[in-house]
Amino acid sequence: MTPQEKSKQIIDYYQKLISPHVSVSIGLAKECAMKVVNEIIETLYLNFYDSANGTYEFWEEVKNELENAS
Repeated sequence: MTPQEKSKQIIDYYQKLISPHVSVSIGLAKECAMKVVNEIIETLYLNFYDSANGTYEFWEEVKNELENAS
């Protein structure tokens, strides 16, 4: 899965999760997605997991995709 596909998947997840309860804009779903991606990045950074297999870089790219999503 590409970072672009992953960012879309996370946004879609939050839109579906929240929309039955609240009239949701894409902005709120993006905000939720960004929060979870930032938590993943922080955890990877703190645990030095990133250097072995590119996981940290992947999630940084997902974050960039979220920032640019419309």
